[in-house]
Amino acid sequence: MKKVICRSIFVLLAVGGFAALAICIQLGVTQGFDEWVYGWVSQTITPVLTEFLKIITYAGDVFVIIGICVLLLIIPGTRKKVGIPASISVAVAIGLSVMFKHIFSRPRPSVLRLIEETGFSFPSAHAMLSSALYIMLILVCKYLKSILAKIVLVPCLSALILVVAYSRVYLGVHYITDIIGGWLIGFAITLIVYTVCRLTFLKR
Repeated sequence: MKKVICRSIFVLLAVGGFAALAICIQLGVTQGFDEWVYGWVSQTITPVLTEFLKIITYAGDVFVIIGICVLLLIIPGTRKKVGIPASISVAVAIGLSVMFKHIFSRPRPSVLRLIEETGFSFPSAHAMLSSALYIMLILVCKYLKSILAKIVLVPCLSALILVVAYSRVYLGVHYITDIIGGWLIGFAITLIVYTVCRLTFLKR
């Protein structure tokens, strides 16, 4: 029960943070911060890094994320304790991403774009979906039998979330506040879905 309360507090903080961030963006308060972060990131642009990030950014692409969920659902050993929670989390994230983007209708950055993207900017769907999936995988990796898999998965998935987020700013298709907003909602979704799954069919 204490863990459920703790998760609920984190969810409220994440949702509250998202709401506060959305208001600040609408008021133009974050513009200086967004520009400062992009200015710093743009100094790291190199041909090799650009090609690498053009590939790694697909780890947050909706079709790749859905493909991973389908794979987890197909494999019998991961279906119940990994595939179902991850798929629910991603499905909710996709729906909320579409809704929020249309509600806020924030244009994408007008800086140099290294890839082409369409649609609105806030919140970042890549950040939201990658956090919804990969954080869920971190949470449910306790159900894996292999200790080595647990040791490898947690830092790798954590790094992947960060690198995907970095790639979106680097490639000029998102502001850092889009990323933060996506993380906050993705994190909240994951905790809610994980808690519900734990209370229903997931066992220690």
